[in-house]
Amino acid sequence: MYSVFCNGIHFKSNLPNTAAPPHHTHHLFIYLFIYLFIYLFIYLFIFNQFQLLAGRRRRSIESTIFYLSLLWVLPVSKSSWGNRSRAKTANLTGDGVGLIDFLINLAALRQSGADMQRCLESLVQLLESYRGRDKVIRTVCYGSQLVGGVLSRRAEADVRSQRLGKSLLLFSAQLSHCRTVLRLFDDLSMLAYSHSYGFGNGEEDAAVRWISVLNNVADQLYYPCEHIAWAADAELIRVKSDKWWLFSTVLWGTSLLLGILRSLRVLLLLRKKLKKRHEGRNSRSQLRRQMRGELLSILSSMADLSNAIHWMPPGFLWAGRFPNWLVGLMGTTSSLIGLIQMNAGSGDQSDTTQSSPE
Repeated sequence: MYSVFCNGIHFKSNLPNTAAPPHHTHHLFIYLFIYLFIYLFIYLFIFNQFQLLAGRRRRSIESTIFYLSLLWVLPVSKSSWGNRSRAKTANLTGDGVGLIDFLINLAALRQSGADMQRCLESLVQLLESYRGRDKVIRTVCYGSQLVGGVLSRRAEADVRSQRLGKSLLLFSAQLSHCRTVLRLFDDLSMLAYSHSYGFGNGEEDAAVRWISVLNNVADQLYYPCEHIAWAADAELIRVKSDKWWLFSTVLWGTSLLLGILRSLRVLLLLRKKLKKRHEGRNSRSQLRRQMRGELLSILSSMADLSNAIHWMPPGFLWAGRFPNWLVGLMGTTSSLIGLIQMNAGSGDQSDTTQSSPE
């Protein structure tokens, strides 16, 4: 009796190690059986996922499966038939290991396909919601600006990089314009949130309450200013858009600054609670989770605030000095943090207030 150990699975056989080599015809039947088994297994697996395919496309996939399975079996058969000096044990061991490895890898492939399907379903659910779609568009917008800005810096050395960089920057500008149009319908949702929050009577700390109220006021005023600027650029109204874009940028920067102050205050309060509370581990872990969420909010707001200052009139701090890749880097950082917070369920407030401009 001999044994085979393959991928964590132990196989045994009652065949003696000194058995004579099999006949050529017997070997052929073994490989035909393995081939038919693998072909049937792949066929059922593939068409279990694509039952709706029909006609020429279905037959082409079937032919592809046939030739792929044939390419797997023939090299193994050739190597086994060509080396007649091997004993039966070595041949059976190699055949069993190859078949077992194939089946295990196929099972892993199916499992990875299930994981990919779950990821795809999560992405679809994210895109079906307005806030989730806005965050995805924002991430792609700033990511395109980041890559386009980096490629544009290599314009002197590579003409293709220059063209691709310009295309990505134009694509980023179109996505930014798309988000501006979509925000035309955010006024009512922001008004409903501000009305439900009121003067923050449910807040324990007075500083957090009034900072939040001022933050809601800045967010509420931001929308009409941006709408007027957009309408002026679209030549729907006869006003100059520059001052309205400036008003909206100032209100956005004010909202970000107030959000940073609010998060800092909440961090101090949570730190005090963490020192005073002597309860179970669940309460302390929840406080630490809230602190991490506030730290992420501060990082996100600081990245956006740096861009807001960049879009201010020249002469104010670093206004107008950021290259495209740095604006894209800051925006991508903020967008990724927003996606992390949305996935963790800690970005509910930012989702119900506003989506940042540009």
